[in-house]
Amino acid sequence: MLTFSLPMSAAYELVWSDEFDCDELNTSVWTYETGAGGWGNGESEYYTNRADNLYLQDGKMIIVAKKENYSGSSYTSARIKSNGKVQVKYGKIESLIKTPKGNTGVWPAFWMLGKGANSWPYQGEIDIMEEMCTSNTATWNKSLSTFHWNNDGMDGSYSNVNYGESLTFNQEVGNLWRIFGVEWTPSSIIGYICDADGSNRQNVVTMSNADATDRSNGRYAFNYEFYMLYNIALGGSYVNYEVASDFTSCQMQIDWVRIYQDKTTYPQSSLTDNSASCGGEIDVCTNSFASYTSMSNVCNENSNWHEVDGLASYSGTTITANPEVSYDNMYVVTVGNNNPLKASTEYTLSGTITSTQNATVNIYVESSNDNTLQMFKDNEITLIAGQEYKFTISETAAERLDAPALVLSVNSGPADAVYTISNVSLKGSECVTAINDIVANSHYLVVYPNPISDYAVVESDETIKSAEILSLNGKVLKQFNFNSDTYEINMSEINSGLYILKVVYTNDNIEITKILKK
Repeated sequence: MLTFSLPMSAAYELVWSDEFDCDELNTSVWTYETGAGGWGNGESEYYTNRADNLYLQDGKMIIVAKKENYSGSSYTSARIKSNGKVQVKYGKIESLIKTPKGNTGVWPAFWMLGKGANSWPYQGEIDIMEEMCTSNTATWNKSLSTFHWNNDGMDGSYSNVNYGESLTFNQEVGNLWRIFGVEWTPSSIIGYICDADGSNRQNVVTMSNADATDRSNGRYAFNYEFYMLYNIALGGSYVNYEVASDFTSCQMQIDWVRIYQDKTTYPQSSLTDNSASCGGEIDVCTNSFASYTSMSNVCNENSNWHEVDGLASYSGTTITANPEVSYDNMYVVTVGNNNPLKASTEYTLSGTITSTQNATVNIYVESSNDNTLQMFKDNEITLIAGQEYKFTISETAAERLDAPALVLSVNSGPADAVYTISNVSLKGSECVTAINDIVANSHYLVVYPNPISDYAVVESDETIKSAEILSLNGKVLKQFNFNSDTYEINMSEINSGLYILKVVYTNDNIEITKILKK
């Protein structure tokens, strides 16, 4: 990894960084954006979440754009964002990057979007680094830094502003390590470039922000936190919709990204950091809703979105919502105990819900850090007044989901209904067997010897079809299928401790008992 000594005011302190030292992309920091077209820029690539287009190697993140047919597009690439996970207002945001070698249509970027609005350009944009390579090779020597906002204010008619400059080098910008940064204070925003060791800082663009004190000024967008993005685009409006005919692939390498703040001089500075360090194994058998840490609600009434005081509450593991009026849309969001969900793992969501009135609801899960990450959206439940409904639904997490929240969604529900949700479990599907199985009838069931050294025999007054060894939190450790009247279990590969033996009879009844491994 390249290192540097950054000459800066002693008041600036490092408050956050991603050094890209994990084995894979840290999804507690970054979220993949996938799809074609570039969301308005007419780009030629399809952004994927594949390792072919983004991977970590030797302490660096590598984004690869390549020529290949994929989902109707002729090229692929990757685009990631830190929305809801790491966000910052004011400071120095810097990244050490080796941009791709120049070629027609290649367009790498390190940039930021604001949280003050949900649409562009109202939310504001800070382009720290863009290299827009057209067929004019002179553009391959330029790096741009540009700021966008809505000229008619945060609530006015659409009127995009582009305020930026470029810095021209005496050589191609690509294939050389440089630090690209922005220094952002309440009074100004400066985009700049340094050599890889932090020396030779050259400002690209400087913009005053001091007079943006009310929403009618579009630069008011820069009074909110912004999140970071990286991507390589191909083609699109800013490079004349062209990609070189000889293009096959290119890559952008990122060594690190760091955030510095001077909270003494700029006490308005803020940092949202919901990230976690890499390398920690997620326990898929821990119930993410064994407890709750916070709750919020949002309601739409006559096209007006707002929160309603006292609408919802939780006590222990029971959630209660009591809307006094019928809202067009109502969302009650209750954050669990911050146990994340593991990518490419099947999870089961189960629990109980009742309502005092007939209603149709959805119960699903989203990341409280990024509510675009959602699971179990198909869990629609029709409730009959006064009747208890038990729900169980399974789905595979496409990517890591941090800070899971349970969502109760009701559209045009009845007024003054009381919804009660309890006994909610969210854990890996392999772990829920012992919790959800119901023993229909008790049988004679014995294990000997117990405690067990390596082998034991299971004896019952019913014919046993199969058995499982489970940890106390329900994770399946070993399975046995029986084809005779002798039911022997092998515990030789299992560590000492207390476990659950679950047996399934030929009539599909289930019984469990505790066993001890010496």
